[in-house]
Amino acid sequence: MLSADVAFTTDEPLKALIILSGTFVDEAGWTKGMAKRKGLPVFISHGEKDDILQYGIAIRLRDAMRKAGLEVHWVPFTGGHEVPAEVVTSLNTFLAQID
Repeated sequence: MLSADVAFTTDEPLKALIILSGTFVDEAGWTKGMAKRKGLPVFISHGEKDDILQYGIAIRLRDAMRKAGLEVHWVPFTGGHEVPAEVVTSLNTFLAQID
């Protein structure tokens, strides 16, 4: 979530954004800042059974980024607040495609 805050509230140059089981921290501010990151590759994963950070909010974050024109690679999984092997494999594939 810290990386998303940097992405959406600063002009720091970024090659990509990675969010693992994240959520909105400042929905209004982040949504406003997403426009300047149009085309940015984003990897976002979230467990459908996460009992710490709501899955539905991650969906809202994903949808807001897509609406703003970011290139979102979405990886949901059936677990909770964790990073399973399938997410690591998908993340490695995503990172290999970044310049």
